Amino acid sequence: MFKREQETINMKNDLSLSVIIAAHNEEKYIENCLLSILNSNYPKNLYEVILVDDRSTDLTNEIVNKLKMEFTNLSYIKALGNETDLPFKKNALTIGIRSAKHEFLCLTDADCVVGKEWLINIADSFKNNFEVSIGYSPYKKDLSKSNSHLNSFLDYEEYKNSLYSFSAVEVNFPYLCSGRNFAYRKSLFNAVGGFDIINNSVSGDDDLLLQLFKKKNASVNCLLKKYSFAETEYPLSFSHFIQQRIRHFSASSFYPFPIKLFYSVIHLTHITILMLLIINFKIGILFLLFKILFDILLINSNSINFNFKQNIFSQIKNEILLITYYLFFGLLSIPSYLGNKKAINWK
Repeated sequence: MFKREQETINMKNDLSLSVIIAAHNEEKYIENCLLSILNSNYPKNLYEVILVDDRSTDLTNEIVNKLKMEFTNLSYIKALGNETDLPFKKNALTIGIRSAKHEFLCLTDADCVVGKEWLINIADSFKNNFEVSIGYSPYKKDLSKSNSHLNSFLDYEEYKNSLYSFSAVEVNFPYLCSGRNFAYRKSLFNAVGGFDIINNSVSGDDDLLLQLFKKKNASVNCLLKKYSFAETEYPLSFSHFIQQRIRHFSASSFYPFPIKLFYSVIHLTHITILMLLIINFKIGILFLLFKILFDILLINSNSINFNFKQNIFSQIKNEILLITYYLFFGLLSIPSYLGNKKAINWK
């Protein structure tokens, strides 16, 4: 069973932090995101918030500049173009990291809202000598969309991926994380060459970077205490969901061999089940039921740590969907990293 023991937060808040956010046309969410950070239960003089605006054409500029009048620890940087060899989001993040005044970096996305003790948890992790912290980023609960089958599936997928991610840290093999809730030392980022080695992937500013940190034997911590989550928005539409997943899946082509092998085994298992259902339905059903039972037991043995709640029928339905989902997007993402990486919009 996954363990997430972490020392109690009882240290004085005296660590200086830099929060970095890259944004592209986020007028709908940016104010709530920034206010959740700027109103954190952390001394205002001990952290800065850097918003790097990547070519936004909406009201992001006006919203952020208005907030700057109230919060002196908020900085705004406008990235008008891309003079580096990096994809646009990595370019924006690099600008923010280079501008950061402090050694300890905290990253989230512009459509996220963090808990009031998010910075406290991260600072505590750094003060306990961890160089990297990864956190959970569930979707915001929207009661008006509570019956959405897609949202139910997304909740399940995010939780299961996070479970894999955090469990991998427990066995000292960190390979997956979310840039929506990520923290690391600036010196470590520079030591791995920033995003330069992984500049061929449009995505991967989180998981591929974490894998580079692993090569440096960086110590990694999991954040799962109360108010350490960074809640994110559901995709705006089904087409948005498709594009988002293609972008995420494309990064897996740059994973090291052991991780590729791990996912290959998972995909082969799914293909085998689907083939058996066609060739011998009874045997296929037995294999499918066994896999579902195994996954459901794993899911429910750890759900309390992630505050994940979903009835058993929804879990079974979502686990079946996940089998075809992995195969579908694995194939669909192939062309995304064969073309011009700069031409692909990261939003």
